[in-house]
Amino acid sequence: MSVQESLARIKSPTVSADEVNAAFDAAIKKALKAYLDNATLERGPPIGVRKCSSGRFESHTCWGGKTCLIGAFDTFKQASAAYVSVRKNLGDAKLSPLHKSEKVLWITFDAAKKKALETVYTMVVSDG
Repeated sequence: MSVQESLARIKSPTVSADEVNAAFDAAIKKALKAYLDNATLERGPPIGVRKCSSGRFESHTCWGGKTCLIGAFDTFKQASAAYVSVRKNLGDAKLSPLHKSEKVLWITFDAAKKKALETVYTMVVSDG
């Protein structure tokens, strides 16, 4: 099923909230995979990713005015997927100015990071 078909299925009035969330997560994973399949290290690591002296790749993002470590990964594709996923999830959070306390910012970042790491882990396991 393509990403468009997955998202079109969401519009069906007979679909439950859990099915909508599952379809949306599947669509995000497919989009990330398509993006990463076209990425090459020759162009340099993607934004938010840097190669460490150990040979691993770290993902970082700016959140709440600070640089935040997302994680360290074996491949630049995994690090890039984590970065893209965190940025997407943080964008979806849509915090109002009233809720931008330090605690809420870090809870939101931690939730986005956890979801991104789950997505990357799922991709690693499915790639075998």
